[in-house]
Amino acid sequence: MSVKIKGIKELEKQINAELTSRKASTAINNAVNKGGDTVVDELKREFSKFANTGASRDEIVRSNARSSNDIRGLKVGWEGPKDRWRLIHLNEFGYSKAGKQFRPKGMGTIVRTTESSKEKYFNTVFKEMKKVYD
Repeated sequence: MSVKIKGIKELEKQINAELTSRKASTAINNAVNKGGDTVVDELKREFSKFANTGASRDEIVRSNARSSNDIRGLKVGWEGPKDRWRLIHLNEFGYSKAGKQFRPKGMGTIVRTTESSKEKYFNTVFKEMKKVYD
């Protein structure tokens, strides 16, 4: 069987055409989950650079892939016993207290990391989806 691949959307359509919908959905979800793992790994690496206790880094989690309006995706967030999710936005955007603006060491880390790991994410998803045919 020969496969012509141009992009992820085309590959997803091709997989859906050749496999049952359940197998195709499983293959796509697995690929998206693996891609999400690469983003989580990148975030953990970046958060290690300015970690004090390491709680923010240790509580990074991802959800499993799901489909919403025919768009497959997952969520990356913070969950754990120290409730770091409450403080992450202060670190990401900075904050002001008593009229003084604070810019933490890790300010903007999430946006920078997600932007820089996009290519790695798509390459991982692409490789995982391509394994379906190998």
